[in-house]
Amino acid sequence: MATFNMLEFRNITKNFGESVILHEVNAIFHKGSFHFICGESGSGKSTILKLINQEIAAEKGDILWQGQPLKSYEKFKLRRQIGVVFQSFELIHHMTVLENILLAGRALGKNRQALLQRAMKLLTRVGLNGKIEAYPEQLSGGQMQRVAIVRAILNKPLLLLADEPTGNLDRKAASDVMNLLYELHREEQMTMIVVTHSEEVLAQFTQAQRWYVKEGDFYEQE
Repeated sequence: MATFNMLEFRNITKNFGESVILHEVNAIFHKGSFHFICGESGSGKSTILKLINQEIAAEKGDILWQGQPLKSYEKFKLRRQIGVVFQSFELIHHMTVLENILLAGRALGKNRQALLQRAMKLLTRVGLNGKIEAYPEQLSGGQMQRVAIVRAILNKPLLLLADEPTGNLDRKAASDVMNLLYELHREEQMTMIVVTHSEEVLAQFTQAQRWYVKEGDFYEQE
């Protein structure tokens, strides 16, 4: 049986107006691996995630998802396989913790009882099982990000994208969130790609693969 890389960039070019963000870049992300994407502000780190999540399209080249062109997948089906964590949490403030989490699964047509069991298991895992009826404004930044992580992995995605997940957190909360992400990566056997500019985060996880975006190039640290 043929085997494929989970995710592959082939000669990807992406421009914004006259600015070349990525120029004919190539990259391979293997199943079950953990990656950081690094670079200066405005270099194109988040652009990588948006290309993977089909929020934007490349001018040139192909992105392959499990051996098939990413653009051949319906977005609805892709959302079942790729989870996203945002810097700003993106929680709905008039909904409770549990409602925020279950909303993602219901949008994909999953069974409510199965979703509830999975949600409670994950909330217990991240230490928030006592907060299921709380609203986002009643939580700390670190707690809100843990809720966002549970929401993102509720559907057991194969890949998790995290865009500056510690950007709005203090040092202790940032360390806790990154430890949690790395532990979940191993426990769930999930591929993760994390955008960060934090040297402290990078120093905490020297075993992770690092990619850099700079002047249109996208390359792995040797």
